[in-house]
Amino acid sequence: MEFEFKPDDVERNQILFEQFGANYLTGFRLSLKKGKIRIEFRRRTPFISNSPLVSAVGFDTDIELVNGKWQKVVFAFDGEKVSISANNRTASFPCTGQAMWLTLSAFGGEEGQYFKGLLKSFEIIHSIRTKK
Repeated sequence: MEFEFKPDDVERNQILFEQFGANYLTGFRLSLKKGKIRIEFRRRTPFISNSPLVSAVGFDTDIELVNGKWQKVVFAFDGEKVSISANNRTASFPCTGQAMWLTLSAFGGEEGQYFKGLLKSFEIIHSIRTKK
C-alpha cells in the first residue's frame, strides 16, 4: 500500500488507515501516536499449532511525519514481516498471520481520531510486486 498526503497536525493521535468490522479492528491499522507511525495487526495464525483464534500485535516506529509537507508512505506485508517507509526512513518487524476477516478498508480514521490533512493518492495492491 502506498499513499501520498499532507498532514496538518502530526502531534495529534489519529488513524491513517485501518481494516475494520462492525466496531473493531479486523486487520491492519496505521496510525500516528505522538508524531510517529504505529502499526497494529489483528490476526489469525491457523498454521501455528495451539494458536488462539485471534491475536493482536503492535509495532511503534521511529518514523516521524512533518506538518504541511507532501509525504509518501509505503507499507508492505509479505506474510513474514511488515515494513513501512516515509521521509527516507524505514522500519521493519517480523510478523506472521492473516487478517482476522476481509472487511472494509478505509483511509482517514474514525471516532474522534480522524486524519487531519490532505490526501493526494492512495493505492493498495493485494499481491507481491515482481520485477520483469
